[in-house]
Amino acid sequence: MIRALFATAATLAVVVSAGFGVQAAALGRPTDGTRELIWTLSRLQRYHRSTSLMELDGRRYTSSCADRWFPHRRVANVVLGGGEVLPEVDDHLLRRGNLAASQFELAGCPRPLDVWLSTQLAQHGRVELLSAHGRRRAFELLLPQAKPPVALVVGDRSHLPVEIELAGARDHGQSDVHYPAVR
Repeated sequence: MIRALFATAATLAVVVSAGFGVQAAALGRPTDGTRELIWTLSRLQRYHRSTSLMELDGRRYTSSCADRWFPHRRVANVVLGGGEVLPEVDDHLLRRGNLAASQFELAGCPRPLDVWLSTQLAQHGRVELLSAHGRRRAFELLLPQAKPPVALVVGDRSHLPVEIELAGARDHGQSDVHYPAVR
């Protein structure tokens, strides 16, 4: 009886190990950039606010973002320095146009940024990990196939974006982003 139990357990262990081996061979090993982006995505989920100072096509903007849940929907509002509000409801930006879309993306709203980066990772899967030139204790994550192409400078301790850069055909800009402490 005990021999049969050990034989069954050993067979099960071999089958499970072989299954993981086949999965690893088929899917490949994630790159360092992919692992770091996943770590950043998990950290962003703790936050509901951000502030940023952005430069977009030669103009400077300040912004703050608040992300809130209501009974049946999620709303993220980016408020620009002049009082202009860019609302996103259930992952749909209500303001149209390239400028509004770029301003919203550069604001670094935690949940919308998390959703957008997750979608880009799922669709394109390629993330490059680079050293952040001129920045100590930071690294750069580059998603060259994203729409628009994006680079994040991420703090090596916080794993949160500190800078976002868009390099698309429609608008080119960058922002310095800050996430207030979570209580």
